[in-house]
Amino acid sequence: MSNFSAEFGRAAGGTVNAVTRSGTNEFHGEAFYFLRDDAIMAREPFQPLKPEERRQQFGFSLGGPFIKDKLFYFGTYDQQVRNFPYFVTPSSPTFLTSPCTAPGCAATIQFFQSLMRFVPRKAHNNVAFYKVDWVISPRHTFTGQYNWHRWRSPNGIRTAPIQFAAESDNGFDGVKTDFLLFRLSSALTNALAHEVRFQYGRDFEFQRPNAPGPSTTVTGGISFGMPNFLPRPAFPDEKRFQWVDNISLIRGRHNLKAGLDINHVRDLQINLFQGGGVYSYDGLNQIAQDCPKGAIGCIPLDDGPRTRRHYRSYVQAFDLRGLTGEQAGRVFFTTTDYNFYVQDRYRAHPHLTLDFGLRYEFQKLPQPEIGNPAFPQTERFNQDTNNFGPRVGIAWDIGGQHTTVLRAGYGLYYGRTSNSAIANALTNNGKILASFFFTPTTPGAPQYPDVFSAPPAGPGSAPDIQFFSSDYVRPLVHMVEWSLEREIVRDLSISASYLFSRGQRLPSFRDLNLNPPRERIVFILPDGTVTPPFPFFTGPRPVAGVGRIIISESVVNSSYNAFVLQVTQRMRHGVQFNANLTIAKAIDDGQTSQTFFGGNQLFNTFDRRSERALSNFDIRKRFVTSFVWEPRWQGLGSPAARAVLNGWRFSGILTASDGVPVTGVISGSLSAATGATVTASPNGSGGSTRVPFLARNSFRGTGFANVDFRIARDIKVTEGTRFEIIWEAFNLFNRVNFTSFSTIQYRIASSGVDPAGVRQVRLVSDPGFLQPRAASTTLWGPREFQLAIKFHW
Repeated sequence: MSNFSAEFGRAAGGTVNAVTRSGTNEFHGEAFYFLRDDAIMAREPFQPLKPEERRQQFGFSLGGPFIKDKLFYFGTYDQQVRNFPYFVTPSSPTFLTSPCTAPGCAATIQFFQSLMRFVPRKAHNNVAFYKVDWVISPRHTFTGQYNWHRWRSPNGIRTAPIQFAAESDNGFDGVKTDFLLFRLSSALTNALAHEVRFQYGRDFEFQRPNAPGPSTTVTGGISFGMPNFLPRPAFPDEKRFQWVDNISLIRGRHNLKAGLDINHVRDLQINLFQGGGVYSYDGLNQIAQDCPKGAIGCIPLDDGPRTRRHYRSYVQAFDLRGLTGEQAGRVFFTTTDYNFYVQDRYRAHPHLTLDFGLRYEFQKLPQPEIGNPAFPQTERFNQDTNNFGPRVGIAWDIGGQHTTVLRAGYGLYYGRTSNSAIANALTNNGKILASFFFTPTTPGAPQYPDVFSAPPAGPGSAPDIQFFSSDYVRPLVHMVEWSLEREIVRDLSISASYLFSRGQRLPSFRDLNLNPPRERIVFILPDGTVTPPFPFFTGPRPVAGVGRIIISESVVNSSYNAFVLQVTQRMRHGVQFNANLTIAKAIDDGQTSQTFFGGNQLFNTFDRRSERALSNFDIRKRFVTSFVWEPRWQGLGSPAARAVLNGWRFSGILTASDGVPVTGVISGSLSAATGATVTASPNGSGGSTRVPFLARNSFRGTGFANVDFRIARDIKVTEGTRFEIIWEAFNLFNRVNFTSFSTIQYRIASSGVDPAGVRQVRLVSDPGFLQPRAASTTLWGPREFQLAIKFHW
């Protein structure tokens, strides 16, 4: 974003502009067919066999005139049919061999082994686009366009080729979107232009579960039962009305532009998160003590009051308005974004251009209809009204020879408060929706796999509360860029850039319903080393009658510094390439990509400073290069040789980067003797389970490398028609790129209190720590070949 235009905003991370084709006075189009098949694919390394997989993509585009020089059309249709089974496996490679002494161990192991199989999964994707352009007069053009999308995918909620979730922990994924856009562009004078746009769109997304609740998650194992986020009858059903008005004026050396963007959204969401109940277990032995639901011949451990209560925690949510079934968790609200900008592109000198701009953004949040008087933050949301974003840019052709260019810019960008977070804050206030959290020792805790049919009552039935802080505001990011580009020889240039971003007011979630930690805890490592003491949370929650009080605050800061070196060869003699190296560092104090309310994300809810470390998004080095080669054998004397050797295109992309950061965690629960407020965490807070004597992201996964390659050949049919034959290879050298690693560094072996009153936790190392758990995503998988044919006319 070198010019740092004030015209674009409503996002803190960047913008993407899509340019669509239009019809012309000539009839043009193409038809295409792409094929990927398991017969020409490599096996995923974590799958025992190569599954049957096929992806077919086909469609066409067509454009031309309705009325010459006056009315034009352009349309496309694209359909994809895919069969892509996935394999279920434990998240830890040592899970099935971990220590297990419960009576039901054999039956439990057999149960999990029965889940380890290929699960069928299909996807049907249909996309259509239609556009009409009407030249009303030489100065006025009207455009109308319609986007249509339908997605249907049985077992498609989870998309990775390797899953740590059984088929019961999946479901049907569906999407229906329709967007209609109208645009009137007018050249009022030779120096004055005006554009007005209106958009109406509907985004309807829904998901249905494969099985009923409860959900059962096991650390290191395989989750099963209805996922905690299902069902989602509408998530969302969103209707958007957007008005945009831009005007631009050229006055001397100034190109002035101003505009407004009003975006009104009517959002319906129906989702009762954790409504089916969620049991969480620490490992194989713990779930074997209670016996997994559906395990044949499994006998639970007879343990008195703890019988069928060896889980770490149980959570279940309810709609307190009495809504059930397809209406449970229903919330409807509206948001309106008001955005205004002015900017001036000033040609100060034939070789110097300056950009100045200012953008203002206001996101009008809904106000709660039903609040909780005990928590005033649930009765009113703060309206953030001072979001002014200055933008400055410079482009200087040093020396005026068009060989050395300096570009620099600064911009202040604001992110949005996500509608998913708004929906959480509107409903999870203990009056509309309520989540009840239990540990095995909580009065009234259920026996596995029982669920409550109505909101529980009694001393242990304490709902969670969620709300925005009273001063909650939108996140903002300062972005700075400096770059110097130099043309070495004709069409070959090199550039060096410095990029900086400073994130502020990013959202974070913590639990307020904890006493300040007055006790201390030490950890005894496997080699006998005793760590320094850490704060320990004890006693009942200070606010009685409720469980966690999760507050969303605008407090996280982040910084990103990067140096980018790039070499660019524009098309010359049939060769074009680009290569860039990025060396970067990202630091923050607890940034995540989560857009909805989470649990307590901090290890110590009273000390955010201890969270400052390398970011989850810290990738130190990244190298990307791409090329296109079109051989041109013009000197050949033989027409037949020229026909055979010309018309080919070779292209490729090489990507290599450092591995992703990894944070070591502690798995297990504390004994009741420690007096922990929440036994399901190493310091009694119920927050982050990271290893406290190591910084976040102290470890790193293995690096990433990938090569994609394409060969294409044009075959002329007539003067205006041709076939294009394409062969593509993704991950050409079939490199295994690990994308997920086991994060369990230690497990709790025992816990208690020494004679001096100090809490102690004895840890054992987990042999699977940092071992790869998955080796691909939907983008970076094992080697695939794709064949395609296109017909252009």
